[in-house]
Amino acid sequence: MSRDSNIKLYAAGSAALITSFISFKILRFALSKRQSEPRDFMAAVKKLEGVEDQNVRTTFSKARYQKAVKKNGDKEFDVVFVGGGLGCLACAAALARTGKRCLMLEQGDQLGGGAHIFSVPGGFEFETGVHYLGNDVKMAKLLDFLSCGRLELESIGTPIPDTVFQAGSDRMGMADGQPAKGASSTSKMYDQIVINGESFPFVAGKENLRTMLKARFPSKTDHIKIDTFFTVLDDFSGDKVQEQVTMFFRLKCVHVLPMWLRDKLQRFLTKDFLKYAHMTSEDMLRHCDIKPESKLGMVILGQYGDAGMRPDKASSLIQLGVMLHYMEGSTYPKGGSGAIPRKLNNVIMAAGGKSFVHARVTELLFNGSGSPTCIGVRVNGVTDVFAKTVVSGIGVGRTYRDLVATSSDKRISTAAAQPLERIYKSPDTCENSVAFIFLFVGLDVSGQPEEERDDRNHNTWIYPDFPDSKLDGFTNMEQRVYGKDGEVAGEPWSRPMPFFCASGSSKDSTYESRFPGKKTIVILSQCPFGWVKQWQNIPKAQREKDEQYQKFKQRTEDYMMEHGFRSVFPHLEKYVVHKSVGTPLSTNTWLGTDEGECYGQGLTRQHLHLPDMIPTSSVKNLYMTGQDVCTLGVSGAMSAGYITANAIAGYGAWENAILQSDIVLGLGLPGLF
Repeated sequence: MSRDSNIKLYAAGSAALITSFISFKILRFALSKRQSEPRDFMAAVKKLEGVEDQNVRTTFSKARYQKAVKKNGDKEFDVVFVGGGLGCLACAAALARTGKRCLMLEQGDQLGGGAHIFSVPGGFEFETGVHYLGNDVKMAKLLDFLSCGRLELESIGTPIPDTVFQAGSDRMGMADGQPAKGASSTSKMYDQIVINGESFPFVAGKENLRTMLKARFPSKTDHIKIDTFFTVLDDFSGDKVQEQVTMFFRLKCVHVLPMWLRDKLQRFLTKDFLKYAHMTSEDMLRHCDIKPESKLGMVILGQYGDAGMRPDKASSLIQLGVMLHYMEGSTYPKGGSGAIPRKLNNVIMAAGGKSFVHARVTELLFNGSGSPTCIGVRVNGVTDVFAKTVVSGIGVGRTYRDLVATSSDKRISTAAAQPLERIYKSPDTCENSVAFIFLFVGLDVSGQPEEERDDRNHNTWIYPDFPDSKLDGFTNMEQRVYGKDGEVAGEPWSRPMPFFCASGSSKDSTYESRFPGKKTIVILSQCPFGWVKQWQNIPKAQREKDEQYQKFKQRTEDYMMEHGFRSVFPHLEKYVVHKSVGTPLSTNTWLGTDEGECYGQGLTRQHLHLPDMIPTSSVKNLYMTGQDVCTLGVSGAMSAGYITANAIAGYGAWENAILQSDIVLGLGLPGLF
């Protein structure tokens, strides 16, 4: 036999051996990951719905914790969560469906993070962060799995006549977004973009958006640009890119990969997706030959407030993702935004889990020697809680900074040094997202005549009149407020500001039965942290007595009523009985943020590739979840929770990336993605 024949035979034999080994590993992996839910699980979930309100507000005490442990035969919880936001809730709910007992520890007064609600005297319930969700099939399937089918999403949007697409309707008044009598039920406006007093309706359906843009920008040149933009949108939403999106985040779960190899694989296997991730929102428009500062560019970017950063900084991944998320319309949870944490918490408790509020994790507990390993947490500086697995949802950087680097054990603090250096090495990787300031308005409409009812349930984005009516883009608009180098330019409210206006009560079909004769409206705007920084170290109770702080809040209320509320709801002001202002300091109090950043760290192009934004950490048994692990918003946080749950449940082996296997498939259910 010739030398060449020997080489070929050897190569063939080696390939067969490798193939057999891989096949064996895959088969063993597939067989080992079959899981089942606890017995009578669904019945337990339904039973908890009668007490779900109090279960998301149970205050922590050592006695209550010990009682919960004793109830399970003195066995510690399987997983302890630092934080009760949507990332942690989603992760815990997914693990609960595999039988894991999870303990939620939330420092605020209720679960939910940005989805939490609050009530005020007079019978009003306000949402704080969830103002609408997209009619998004993937998100709906994930929510359905996490809630065991108990969370209902209802279609919302204001019916409007087809004439709003016509060029002659381009000056539709801001207060005219009333439901149109006899309008088709499929013509629903979910967002209304107002620029220099000119209104642009975003109506469910991709072709409706294209039609509106072409009607408002009738030149052939603009039509070519619009078609180019929709080609980009179609490419981003196509199977090829979306499959790469899934692969990009699946690779985050593969814990055996060195950082450099994961990065190489992501760049090689998901290059079509990364093409968009590596562009800013403004870059993406320029790619379509659209100037970001033009009217057309500004209309397309009209929802950029949902992206959490200026369009010259945010990755176009989030801008395109937001537009696609709402492209087929919007939805809202039946029972309000608070229904999300309530329903997910029922699933957690049905598996033997427990949730506590007023439970601040002040320290992580570690082993005494050897490789750094997390073995539990210390709550409120007093009570030690032990578990095999600890998950932090307070942000990757903040976890390393506040809970790992602070350890007196040099083994532990050293484990945080490199991640912190990578995360905070430049503003491009660690810049905070936007901080908002809120005006919560309650109306008593119990005696309102039928003809004065206002049932619109879309959102209105109002952008201020530009100097001399010359549009120059959202980046320049923000720089007039924040300054070019991030400093505050001028006194609070001395420069025109953008506003978001919406009625949460109009979006929830149960609100009228729960709060008869009541209506709520939320107005929000951006808020440079410099406006409130002088009061950041004053306790909340003292701030409420501080004369200067109260003057600032009163000035804020007056300005937001004048330029926000009266721009959209002037005819309803006579029914107003409650007004209150929430500043970024309130966000710090309830969400534990640094500067009121409502979306955590901003999703810049550089942030996406930080090697530490993954479910695993540099400390054994300590996991991360939340927006840093995936993307921002409700959908991003819940997806991050599911990603982390898969890493904990053992789907972080390389075979997972090959098989595309996960918790849902392991339970024998239809795949989510």
